[in-house]
Amino acid sequence: MDKNNYQSNLFKEGFIKDEQIETFKNDLLNINSLESSNLENLIQVAFNIRFATTKQKEQELANSAEKEGIIEDTEKLDSLYRFVNYFFEVFSEEKKYTHEIIFNDLSIKFDLNKSQFVNIKSVLEILKKKTPQYESEKRKMRYERGVFPNLKGFNTTVELRAIFNKELEIGESFNSYIENVKIDEENPVVAIISVAISLDSEKANNLFFQTSPEHLKLLVEELKAAIYKSELLEEKFNKKP
Repeated sequence: MDKNNYQSNLFKEGFIKDEQIETFKNDLLNINSLESSNLENLIQVAFNIRFATTKQKEQELANSAEKEGIIEDTEKLDSLYRFVNYFFEVFSEEKKYTHEIIFNDLSIKFDLNKSQFVNIKSVLEILKKKTPQYESEKRKMRYERGVFPNLKGFNTTVELRAIFNKELEIGESFNSYIENVKIDEENPVVAIISVAISLDSEKANNLFFQTSPEHLKLLVEELKAAIYKSELLEEKFNKKP
């Protein structure tokens, strides 16, 4: 292939690693076999998954799209997801590239019959139009993450701990201890909640602590208040179309 026929620099050098070429070719075939009338919806699903804040949210979005009949095939969605993320970045970094330029160069690089790969051109056109929205979401995500580790997961366990009337003292024998120890009659057990918090930082990946139901209730109320205040701020300053 003649590199001089390329209209962009994307395919002249680098592009993707050799071992990824076959995957990319397969992605092109998968995307081109999608229902053309459904492309906008599928791209929106891929877009939403890209900016989901947790793995759970990603799965919920994929499940919802599958339930609504938007997703035809999970393998094809994976192909579209990779394609969408890659070319959103291309259009974001190189504003001068149009979808026609990229489609032309893809056709040369992979020897595509342009008339038979109309879905690819349509997807590129949609991505080019949505690039400002993509850049806005990237900025939002960057500011949300800030400089501290970001919350990745949250799990709890609840247990009852027995309370005994006395502990083994220094110098006391086991036989002497068991003659007097018994479960406290007034307060036989106490409820303890253990919390595991996963963060997205390699240096501080997990945080574990335990607390009482009363303290956790206070934390829940504090979190509810924080959510309410954040929603007030977004409602006031983020103008929705």
